[in-house]
Amino acid sequence: MSPEFIRERSVMISNENIGPEFLIPLVDFERIHKVINTIIRNEGSIPEQSCILFSIYGAEILSEHYGINANVCTGVAAYNIEGNPVFWGKMVSDCLISNKDAYHSWIEAEGFVIDFMAPFLPKLIQMQQEHFCQKINPVQPKMFQRKLLNMCKPTLDLSSKNDFFLIKNNELLERLLDDNSNAGFEYFKKVASDNYQRPPKIMGDKISVEDKNLNVIDVPLVGAKLVGSW
Repeated sequence: MSPEFIRERSVMISNENIGPEFLIPLVDFERIHKVINTIIRNEGSIPEQSCILFSIYGAEILSEHYGINANVCTGVAAYNIEGNPVFWGKMVSDCLISNKDAYHSWIEAEGFVIDFMAPFLPKLIQMQQEHFCQKINPVQPKMFQRKLLNMCKPTLDLSSKNDFFLIKNNELLERLLDDNSNAGFEYFKKVASDNYQRPPKIMGDKISVEDKNLNVIDVPLVGAKLVGSW
């Protein structure tokens, strides 16, 4: 490993517009999100319901392009997004639990939480408002990178706009990984990493994938423009 790479990895990104310290810059986060989002959409899945794929494909990119030991995690998650509490899990006897039908997935790496599905939070918040007839604070798509040491204790009262907590369920994670352990899944994980170009390298507005007839086709890169960080 070169001294230049070591120095680069040791410097956290600081920008008053997106927050204090992050593991990867905003532009990198946005580009990773768009690559994964495009692959998921092209395969006919619903991106905002595909947190496990965002995490697995994202961890592969972080490992291959940044040398980061990124761990996929699954379980209960709760974020306060600009005054809007968002929960993933199932309420049982006043406690949040996770199971195969109610969970969230994220990445933990070098003391950080990274959620590459986070740009869909405004849409999820809007859906929550419509379902529960709640009043919400409008938000714009942003990235989610937070230090694990800033995580609050599990509570249903996320009183601060920066509150978040996570409860890992390793048994559930193993089941989900088993469900996705097939040749097609491995192929798309490789597609995500192969198509990604780490800044400052130039990346086009399309990615290349194989169609059902094994022909390589170009698919337009799609995803939101991010305006900051939660």
